[in-house]
Amino acid sequence: NGIPHQLLDPAGDSDARGSRMIFRNGLVVAQLALSLVLLIGASLLTRSLASATRIDLGFDADQLALVQFNLGMYGYDNTRGEKFFQDIQQRFRGVAGVDSVTMADRTPLSININMTSLFPTATPAAVDKPITIDNTSVEPNFFEVMQVPIVEGRAIGPQDTPETPRVAVVSEA
Repeated sequence: NGIPHQLLDPAGDSDARGSRMIFRNGLVVAQLALSLVLLIGASLLTRSLASATRIDLGFDADQLALVQFNLGMYGYDNTRGEKFFQDIQQRFRGVAGVDSVTMADRTPLSININMTSLFPTATPAAVDKPITIDNTSVEPNFFEVMQVPIVEGRAIGPQDTPETPRVAVVSEA
């Protein structure tokens, strides 16, 4: 036909150009699909976080402040740690506007899991498998400070020490 091959197909081989276009279009489709998945995920996360702000925590978090320490990282033994916690509580009690102070080995709703296995012996049939519970050690005034009502039984009190039989407060949650 007299027209040079390079003028008819300036990019070279038309099959190679077609392959590049398919690959490029595939990347655009993949990018759009990933963007859509991320947008849906972000909207679901936003909706979940908004719902989480309306959950009844069982205590009034508006008037609470949280301070957390990991004294083991600083080489404190149990005796020195106890002294530190007693001193820090006294200092917080002296701050204007602080009504009460309490301690717990972890915060409510924390991700920290502290599981203990119990082997009940006072049940009608002995249990071969232990009952696993999630537990938290708290000070006697914890429920009062957190304004968590005791539905039945009694709160932990000053009479409950490491030397006395252990007591438990069971949550309805």
